[in-house]
Amino acid sequence: MDIYMIYKKSDLSITGFVFEDDHNFVETDTHNISTNKIEWLEEKSAGDDTLIKTYEDVEDTINDTHQVSKSGVVKIRSSN
Repeated sequence: MDIYMIYKKSDLSITGFVFEDDHNFVETDTHNISTNKIEWLEEKSAGDDTLIKTYEDVEDTINDTHQVSKSGVVKIRSSN
């Protein structure tokens, strides 16, 4: 599944997610949507089961792993 990220314009922090086919997001003075889609790949295996994190779980940590540029492009943070 592909998603867009909603981000806060003032500090470019990611605050939410929008499905690729859900175009109900309205830009505001404070929040915008990323211009590129990213693939949703938050899965973990536990025995024979595959567990997928909820949006809320990932939203808490997404700013540690991703960053948004001023042009709205989302990239994975470099580890340096």
